[in-house]
Amino acid sequence: MKEFTLLVGNQCGLCNDAKIQIALAQEDIDFTVNEINITSDPALEAQYFMSIPVLLHNDVVVQEGQIDFVTIMEYLKKTKENVFIYFFRSFYLLTISGLAIMYV
Repeated sequence: MKEFTLLVGNQCGLCNDAKIQIALAQEDIDFTVNEINITSDPALEAQYFMSIPVLLHNDVVVQEGQIDFVTIMEYLKKTKENVFIYFFRSFYLLTISGLAIMYV
């Protein structure tokens, strides 16, 4: 399951909107979100104060400012396709080298 981080601030209307968009995406695809309030960490606050909300996956910014359902879904589908392509290439390489593996 994919794990995301949502950086938020106090009294942030865009952060509340982001949570709604994320919840909509979670209805279609299973993923978790860890919410961090940047005011609890001076380094995060200095780095992201003008950008919140910020949605991160593996320390990569997925989207910042205006978080929307479509961008979240496109990111999830893109990363899912990358995993499939990696699996397919690995399976193909294994079969070429004579090690046929069947996954059920």
